[in-house]
Amino acid sequence: MERKKEPVSKHQDLIAWQLYSQLRRLVLRYTRTGAASRDYDYRGQLRRAVRSACYNTSEGFYRYKHGEFGNHLNIARGSLGEALDQIDEGAENNYFTFDQHTEMRRMCLRAMMCNVALRRSWESDAPEGLR
Repeated sequence: MERKKEPVSKHQDLIAWQLYSQLRRLVLRYTRTGAASRDYDYRGQLRRAVRSACYNTSEGFYRYKHGEFGNHLNIARGSLGEALDQIDEGAENNYFTFDQHTEMRRMCLRAMMCNVALRRSWESDAPEGLR
């Protein structure tokens, strides 16, 4: 039995964006206090990376051209990759507890996988020549 696709009318309907937003909330929570909150460069860069994933996906969603959304999804995935590296760096610097690091890392990897799935789905629906 084929699952019926629900219509997506706004960027918040995208599961990928929902995962990015959950990651953003985690990062904001875990960088608000403790050692990460005092390393302003690190904190700001990590926050910018996770925000970029949200912002680029929402911006791309509202573009008129099919290929532009795909490009914005690629940028969002790159930002998630950057965030993943920064999350690991934070653990190396003892900015996070083991559980905080694990939670953020898992959420980031899950968001990256969802990004890839969305990109593939989007490409398969693209008109010929825009794939």
